[in-house]
Amino acid sequence: WISLKVGLPDDAKGVIPAFAGYQVFSARSAALRGAGGYFAAFFSDASNVDLRDADGHYAVHRSWKHFDAILDYIRDGACTLPTAYVPSTYDNRPASTEESELLEFLREAHFYKLSTLVDMAMPKLLNLKYGANAQMLALLRGKRLL
Repeated sequence: WISLKVGLPDDAKGVIPAFAGYQVFSARSAALRGAGGYFAAFFSDASNVDLRDADGHYAVHRSWKHFDAILDYIRDGACTLPTAYVPSTYDNRPASTEESELLEFLREAHFYKLSTLVDMAMPKLLNLKYGANAQMLALLRGKRLL
């Protein structure tokens, strides 16, 4: 098993306070290597073997907000795409739109070089953005983006 410490410092620019700091995730090394992209490259490089912190975690300097969904995808090829968020009474996380959540998710999927995950999320984003525009949807279908 590989232990990943995912997150950004509390004072990182542009980080919503509710998502500052770090979360620890674990996954089988075979799953991380088999996913391709970022983790396959990272764990294929022998010089990265000793890059663990004092607690034995590999640091991933990215937001942990969508990492659980990305890790689900890496583990079994399926994940739940993010939706809009409406805060509850005692929640310090700001409200968000489904479009903004998907854009953040796509940014992370691109970083980890998971092109099939990007291909899963992109049609949903395009439908949200252009759903009322029949001409644009026809153009996107013609380009095989939907």
